[in-house]
This record gives sequence, structure tokens and C-alpha cells, in this order.
Amino acid sequence: MNMDFILAIQPNIKDFEKIYEMIYSTCYKYYNNKINLVQFKHLFDNIENLYLLFNPVILEEIKNCYITYIESMLILYLENKHPKYVKRLSSGTFNSVYQISVKINEKYIDCALRLSKNEICKINFEKIKKQNWYDNLLYYNDISLKKYLKFYPNILDSSLYYHYVNSKSKSKIYYTHWSISEIYSSLYNIDKYRNKYIHTVKKLLKIFETNGLLYFDWKINNFMVNNKNELILVDTDFENIYSLMAICSTHRLTPDPSDNLNKMESILKMAQSNLLMYISAYLSLIAITKSKNLSEYYSSFKFINKFDKMINNESTINSVISLVTENEYNELPNVKSDINKILNMIKNKINNF
Repeated sequence: MNMDFILAIQPNIKDFEKIYEMIYSTCYKYYNNKINLVQFKHLFDNIENLYLLFNPVILEEIKNCYITYIESMLILYLENKHPKYVKRLSSGTFNSVYQISVKINEKYIDCALRLSKNEICKINFEKIKKQNWYDNLLYYNDISLKKYLKFYPNILDSSLYYHYVNSKSKSKIYYTHWSISEIYSSLYNIDKYRNKYIHTVKKLLKIFETNGLLYFDWKINNFMVNNKNELILVDTDFENIYSLMAICSTHRLTPDPSDNLNKMESILKMAQSNLLMYISAYLSLIAITKSKNLSEYYSSFKFINKFDKMINNESTINSVISLVTENEYNELPNVKSDINKILNMIKNKINNF
């Protein structure tokens, strides 16, 4: 089977596309029961070392993200980084994470490989009217990541490779994302990391605002601990200003503001979105400050009023605006000077945590 898509990533590596297509075709046939195990292994005879990265046991574990797995491991292999698969670490809505071993600066290190899932890679590209942007989650996130990674670099990240999205071919473009980082530890103790979480959120808010980044998913379980006992944001799914997705959910922003935001001019949309990023962070800081344990903290996603009676679960945005402005404002304004005024008030509240 030939690939019915084109990969957006274009690494400057000889034979990458040819070998990728061979491996993809082999995996596709295996997943669809077109070949047996003997035939499967035979297809790797000419590149036997790669079979160690694509044996049937591994293929079962990486099935939901094999498009990105093939790409990342093949690039590492062809760049002589000697990748070795170890085990799956976790799986979320958009990504799966695996432990691998790679050779960096002549030394083998164990790393976490984070892969975008197949269905995310297959999102079609649609040009946004009046804007020179594509409506694609991973494409826009890569642009944001290049800004973010200047401050918190991964060992390797696919966003730093050359990509293209315009193609003369009629084939679909599959846009992937993968990153290789230090293996972090999970957070279980709120008391131990409460102050560190508050400090880290404050620091990131300044970085994001200065660099035009939007992030709404402020919660402690999107952070992990590195070997220096620092909190690292591992859920780096930034928002696309040109085509905002639903941003309520666990972000505590209700009612969902994305419908109204998408109808606005870009300048006003960015101002309101930046304010919403701070409101989301403010709600998260209220929750982390007043929660005694993780279970209580998780309940704040739906019941933030348990921690502050002045905040309405069904209208958190307006409640926060009323709270911090002492009822001078009761909803999101459409005038930039008013937006900035409220933003400065929320910043002062956040600085006092």
C-alpha cells in the first residue's frame, strides 16, 4: 500500500521518505491483518536494525500514534542517535508518551518521547479567510512552541525541523508533532508544590503575554517535576488565536467564550483572549491555594464556587471580573482600554498570591 498522504515535516535526510513509506506500508498491512508475523519480519530483512523499533509487541503499544512514531524513530535512526524503545509511560487525549533511549553527545540517555496521536495528525488544512493562517491544531502549536522552547528547550522537538503545508499534490497533508525531553516525575503532593506552582504560573504568564502565546489549561496535573525539583509545563497545547477551539472544559472558563471571540477582529480578540488566559490562571491559583489534596483540587474544575462563594460555576468569567473590579465591571468589555484596565487588576490579584 502506498501512502495516501504527505508528511508536513521535511527533514534533510537522504532516503527518509522512501524508508518511511516502506515502514508505513508494512505497519498498515500488519494492523489490517494483510500479512502474518513471518511476512512482517521478512519485509525488514534489508534494514534489520529497524525491526528492533517496529516489532509486533511495540506496534501494539504505539498503534494510536504510529504515524508519528515512525517519523520520529526513523529520523532519530537516520541521524545516528541509535534510538531504542523501552516502554509506554502514559496516554492522554491528544498524545501518548513513551520511554526511549537515545545517543546524545556520545552518551546514551533515557528520555520521554511524546507523540501526537494519528487522528490529530489527520486534521485537514483549511485557509482562514482574511488571514494567512491554516486552521490546524498542530501547525499553529508548532509556531507557538518555537517561541516557548527558547525558555524551556526539549532535548529534541519536531517543531524545529523544516515543515511545509502547501503542496501541489492532491494528497492530504499529515502534520505531526513529537518531542523528546527529560523523564519527569508526576505531582501528587499539593502541599509540597503549592508555592512552586504559584511561582511557576506567574513566571509563565509573563513569558506567554510578552511572546503573544495563549494558554488556557492552567492546572497542576499539566505540570511535572524535573531532576532539579522544578515544575515543567508538559501540556504545551497553545491556543490558535485565528480559530479558537472550545476553551472551557477543565479550564474553568464558563460559559465557553470561543464562539463570540471567533467573530471579533484579531486585535480585539487577542486582547480578550489574553485577559481570559489570566482569568483561567487566577481561577487555578484560587483552587491550588485552598485545596487540601488533589481530589479536592480536581473538584474545582466543576465546582470552583466551593473555594470562593462569589464565583458562579456557570459564569466564572463574569464572576471573576466582578470580583476583582469590585463590581465596576460585570462582563467582558469590548473596548481595549477597559480590557487592559481589568487585566491590570487581575495581575495585581495574582501577584498577591
